[in-house]
Amino acid sequence: MKQKVLQNLEQMNLYLEAIFEKLQPYPDEQLNQKPSKGEWSAMNVLHHLMRSERLSHGYIRKKLSFNPTLKKANLGTAWRSFLLNGYLKFPLKWKAPEGVSEVHFPEYSTLEEVKSQWRQQRLQLKSHLEELPDHLFDKELYKHPFAGRVTIAGMVHFFHGHMIRHNKQIDRTLVKVKKN
Repeated sequence: MKQKVLQNLEQMNLYLEAIFEKLQPYPDEQLNQKPSKGEWSAMNVLHHLMRSERLSHGYIRKKLSFNPTLKKANLGTAWRSFLLNGYLKFPLKWKAPEGVSEVHFPEYSTLEEVKSQWRQQRLQLKSHLEELPDHLFDKELYKHPFAGRVTIAGMVHFFHGHMIRHNKQIDRTLVKVKKN
């Protein structure tokens, strides 16, 4: 299970690098431009994704710091993960949880800053996952704010689906910003 999670993380890194490559031609001013009041800029979306991953990783680090009793993953765990990732494929909107909302985004940032921070964050996540004992990978360790407890594999799967969903939002945002 651990190896599969690490392979999925590598796939996510490739996807992230493709997003960075796609955004490279855009000036930082355009990436920071909001299409309209109440909408996020492309950079806001990147910060949302990056913060979501950072806080999730922080959650599992903190959870493991006090040697908790963890429930073994079961059919309910798989069902929650399935529903969470199914939701990501539909164009339904949910308000972002406060912890990963625009109140925590910088006013302005550069693509180079985000690339550097996110790559470092991903290296830390990979290193931490590599260090974890194999038996933790079949436990309900991660708690998603809406879906509840899922496994580490479920968390990584969520990260990937979350990135795919918001990559589409970035594309729509950039089209709107170009028209303005």
